[in-house]
Amino acid sequence: MRRTGCVLLADVPLEERRRYRWGDWCFRPRFGDLFCRRYYYSIPLDRCLGAAQILDWIAQISHKSWASPKILTDLVRALDEIIDLQANACGLGQEPKDAAARIRRCLEAQGVKVP
Repeated sequence: MRRTGCVLLADVPLEERRRYRWGDWCFRPRFGDLFCRRYYYSIPLDRCLGAAQILDWIAQISHKSWASPKILTDLVRALDEIIDLQANACGLGQEPKDAAARIRRCLEAQGVKVP
């Protein structure tokens, strides 16, 4: 069986499972990305270090022919659970001055190596 780098759900306690999968999106800390399994598309999380970069990825995905409302909803939920968008990127409609550092700490705490 070919491994894609996704965490095997059988190895993750039940209460932690939501942390790694949202519909077709899979959080792969080892690769530092969010990966859409159905369409073989990867979003490198080290390129999501601010509100503008995060919004750019969401907009880019929205223009893909395969981007259904569910794909987009799952992507936003995944980004929110991984990064905690309102706390670290866009709380009260403003990006904190230290957003990149906050997001970097958040990712590193989950095993993502951010250069």
